[in-house]
Amino acid sequence: MRGTVKRVFHERGFGVIQTEDGGQVFFHLTGLAGPIFQDLHGGEAVEFEVIPDNRGPLALHIRLAPAAAERSGGTFGS
Repeated sequence: MRGTVKRVFHERGFGVIQTEDGGQVFFHLTGLAGPIFQDLHGGEAVEFEVIPDNRGPLALHIRLAPAAAERSGGTFGS
């Protein structure tokens, strides 16, 4: 799935992604495909998987979308 980072709460370790279909998905820093949480900001295009959680859908394996990765020099975990 693809979407755009809507907001990142660095001090709390989580954020929200706006999906391409207009929905919103919560993510935790442990769902990133690499240790670059502090460098992730609102407006960045990402790809991710979604699993059900007791509080709603949860994004996992989050990585920069290919176009965004080209601008930044790589993907999370590269």
